[in-house]
Amino acid sequence: MKRVLLVWLLLSIDALYALSVNEVLIRNTHLNMDPTYKEYSSWIELYNESDHDENLADYYLSDDHKEPQKWHLPTITLKSHGFILVWADKKAEGLHTNFGLKSKGEEIVLSKSSGEVIQSIKYPEQKRDISFGVANDKIVYMSPTPGYP
Repeated sequence: MKRVLLVWLLLSIDALYALSVNEVLIRNTHLNMDPTYKEYSSWIELYNESDHDENLADYYLSDDHKEPQKWHLPTITLKSHGFILVWADKKAEGLHTNFGLKSKGEEIVLSKSSGEVIQSIKYPEQKRDISFGVANDKIVYMSPTPGYP
């Protein structure tokens, strides 16, 4: 009975936290051009950590913890261990959020449609064309690597 409960608990945790913010580039001046609008915009890379495909329609992104459901992700399936770029450029269509990200520092919030906050990242002022990720609850700076762990 204990083994069944443990397996159920592990599967439940996996299902609850399949999606995460993997990498963010705020001051994108010349590295990754948005293929739709042909602009260099801020982007948020999401990663599906689970062993199953994940429908993004159950998730939200925001730049304000007081409004965690600011932008609803579109109905797109992200493959197991797959990555996807979301452009934070205020365009509010497709994979383009209805908010931008400030280079002086603010926050990024990933939440479920239930309102549960999965991930909240507060970041400081950003340098141009340097991205960041989070490791061990700390901001880690790097050269941008969209689509890679």
